[in-house]
Amino acid sequence: MERLQVRGAGTGAALELRLPRREMACGAVFGLAWASSMRAMMAEVAASDGGSHFSIMTFIFLLPPGALLGAVVAWALTADRAGVRPAPRWLVWCPMVMCADPAAAPFMLATIGAGWVAGGRGTRKSRLWIGIPSALFWITLLVMVLVIPPSALSSLRDAWIGILLFSLLGSLVIVETMVVRRLAARPAPGRVSTGSTTGG
Repeated sequence: MERLQVRGAGTGAALELRLPRREMACGAVFGLAWASSMRAMMAEVAASDGGSHFSIMTFIFLLPPGALLGAVVAWALTADRAGVRPAPRWLVWCPMVMCADPAAAPFMLATIGAGWVAGGRGTRKSRLWIGIPSALFWITLLVMVLVIPPSALSSLRDAWIGILLFSLLGSLVIVETMVVRRLAARPAPGRVSTGSTTGG
């Protein structure tokens, strides 16, 4: 267990740092709901092609990673307080937990890129290098949804599926932007002292 040195009133005490379990549990529920919605959207797309079935691979590739994603996002967004382990900065890569299915990798990388740019991180040049491929991916996806049969414009049902898809992916980009900004605002990694020092 990691320990934090607390200074106060001239004495030092070791305080155990713990994960924000309640916040992470709530985040896992939201992540599971997001992954289940994504699964429902996939089932609707499959139904449009003539059939849909539920398999154990859904549990392996989608639902547990979704719950894990929600938990680590909640950790990253938890406000700093005494006794809580600060989230590491590498959690900006948290969408990659959805890549148990390698087919999700382009979506998650584009999400991280969009979050990095929207979060205002890096130099202007680095945001261009990251943002242009990410923007091209999202534009290409939008064109595919609008053009490739069954087009999102062909019926109200297909329009609903398209809206659900981009709502789910858009919400993930928004959350990633929040994570990027939150972790960037944290001090550099290291031991943090809490409490106050009094003097006469």
